[in-house]
Amino acid sequence: MVISETRHQYCILKGILQEMEDRYNTVRDDGIPRSTTMLTKVHAHYQRIYGLALAICLIFNCIYRALDPACMELDIDAKHFSEKVLCLAEEAAAYRPLGAGYILLCLLTAWCGSRDEETKKLIEEAYVDYRMDFPGDLQADATSSARTWLEYSSRRLSLLEE
Repeated sequence: MVISETRHQYCILKGILQEMEDRYNTVRDDGIPRSTTMLTKVHAHYQRIYGLALAICLIFNCIYRALDPACMELDIDAKHFSEKVLCLAEEAAAYRPLGAGYILLCLLTAWCGSRDEETKKLIEEAYVDYRMDFPGDLQADATSSARTWLEYSSRRLSLLEE
């Protein structure tokens, strides 16, 4: 029953994600130069909403995969979502640091959802790069600290015991 309900909610989330992607692509591909402040704000808003929708879908993907590890569709979805997050991280760089702060959550969930080591490496590099925008405990040894945090988050999302 839990798997069935999770599947149902995941399908709903994927539909909402598609709506958010369509809206973002409409704003992104309208051909109007981003010179006006209002257009820039609208673009950044839709980009942020789309990125957070990707993160939510990736979280649900991890939980659903933990409940139903034989579902191959989830691996395909996770790869697709992770690639979208990497593209979004590149596009969001224009709004760094504060306007792209949400990308850290997106990259974290993409790393947790990805099964491909090459993709994980690219995501981790982007995560470390974006994390450097926010000084703190990760600054001393950014790569190893990031890896530890990403692995911890992945275990939590996979519903694994500590």
